[in-house]
Amino acid sequence: MTTFRSLFTILIGFTAINAVVSQCDCINSGPDETICEWACTYFIYCQNNNEIRIDCPVGEVVNVDNGTCDTVENVPPPCGVLRNCTGKADGYYANTDDNCLSYHYCEGEQFMSNNICNDGLVFDEAQQICNWPANVCPPCGDGSGDVIEPCTRTS
Repeated sequence: MTTFRSLFTILIGFTAINAVVSQCDCINSGPDETICEWACTYFIYCQNNNEIRIDCPVGEVVNVDNGTCDTVENVPPPCGVLRNCTGKADGYYANTDDNCLSYHYCEGEQFMSNNICNDGLVFDEAQQICNWPANVCPPCGDGSGDVIEPCTRTS
């Protein structure tokens, strides 16, 4: 059972981080190009009943204020914040300054990107996925639900 649970968690984590299923409803959308879904590295809008996905070039992030990709310096948080990855192993890290609603990726001690969890979810560093707050240990969740490892409490 433990092996199955571990494999299931790995599969779900890989899917949650790498697969994006659009939440846009483009039926009868007309010419309106309002952004209907976004993360820090892409955005989706509807145009004439079609979903249009724009992936930002490397080094740029989504600026939802003007509906374009822009340099990090010109974009508000969470996407427009550079994170310090000095001394960090390659991987994903919760952004605790926004209550873990977003997370960032470090590679080779370099900041690569910020990412946003779907509504209602927080980043779970232990599992490397966005998860329900009850299933995540503090400081990102309360650990009251189905956590993989028991949460350590500090007094």
